[in-house]
Amino acid sequence: MVLVKEITEGSTIAVRGLDLQLFWELNQLVPNSLVSISDLDINSGEGLFPYCQAPARNALKAALAAHGKPLTINSAYRSVIAQAMLYSQKQRGLIDNLVAYPGHSDHQKGASLDIEEWEDVITLMSNHGWQWTYGRSDAMHFDCSADEIRDIRPDSVKAFQRLWNQANPNNKIAEDGDLGEQTLECIYNSPAEGFPNVGYPRTLKLTTPQQHGKDVAELQIALRKAGITLAKAEGIFDEATEKAVKDFQQSKGSSPDGIVGEATRKLLALP
Repeated sequence: MVLVKEITEGSTIAVRGLDLQLFWELNQLVPNSLVSISDLDINSGEGLFPYCQAPARNALKAALAAHGKPLTINSAYRSVIAQAMLYSQKQRGLIDNLVAYPGHSDHQKGASLDIEEWEDVITLMSNHGWQWTYGRSDAMHFDCSADEIRDIRPDSVKAFQRLWNQANPNNKIAEDGDLGEQTLECIYNSPAEGFPNVGYPRTLKLTTPQQHGKDVAELQIALRKAGITLAKAEGIFDEATEKAVKDFQQSKGSSPDGIVGEATRKLLALP
């Protein structure tokens, strides 16, 4: 298990499992806080978490329609977890990017985009509700100026606090939406791949280090019940488990990618 504070790679993909749990908890706390942009005519930059507030999505959709071709989005919503991870790396000298203190990043509002083709679309975006906020000092960055945009950052912090308390019933923290030192310390000491069986179920797959926990054991038992050959069910997602998942997916006519997401969970009747 790798903690957020132990991550050295500079990509927010490293905390995607925990991010998904936070996303699920946030939308339970305040329904429809964030919506997907993955179905729009965009190219996804590496590490993109493709969500934003609904007014920002609508403004992006209008800009894309006027543009007539895809735009490459490198960053949209960034959770307080991802921001804390990047800030920690900045403090340790692992990255030299401009990184705001956790809780202060525009991206945490879910109303900001980093656009690869920024130079070609400044006027276009401005005409469709977007502000080129920082000019050439942060040239890719655009903020949605729609009146309906609200600051969801405190809600996101509260969602993490709720998530932490579910996973740590004997070490609870205040659910007040305030990103104080205690909450920030809890973020750094959270498992990057997510808390097992808390909130949004983890996407189970072969990783380094390998995923482990009760949810992996339940997957292995379900695979064996489905008639898939798997020698061990000891709660470690190893190469044999990946092969078993692929065999199961192939038997159901699904793409055999070895990744246990929502569709494969449903086929296995997993929660």
